[in-house]
Amino acid sequence: MYTFDHIAETMNHFTEALGLSRYTLYMQDYGGPVVFAWLGLSGSNRGSHRPGAVAHNEGLGAIWKTRRAFWADRAANESALRTNLLSLQTTRTRHVGSDPTWNL
Repeated sequence: MYTFDHIAETMNHFTEALGLSRYTLYMQDYGGPVVFAWLGLSGSNRGSHRPGAVAHNEGLGAIWKTRRAFWADRAANESALRTNLLSLQTTRTRHVGSDPTWNL
């Protein structure tokens, strides 16, 4: 399941399985919301968390609408996700954002 909460839960189980009592975790991109979900899930003080990313769904932008639909229903949205991930506009946004001085 591709949700921030599920990824956070998986990471929590992973650190417990390794027996980590202390760690530092630095996340970027959509790892920011994962870290915040993890903190809410575990209430853990075992780790030092350094998110360097967007920490709210609104900050992820419109291109995530297709990805969220895919997470909810893979079969119905797989083709749309491929188009979304591989389009020139999505690629441009991923690498240069909306900066008008970049012209691809």
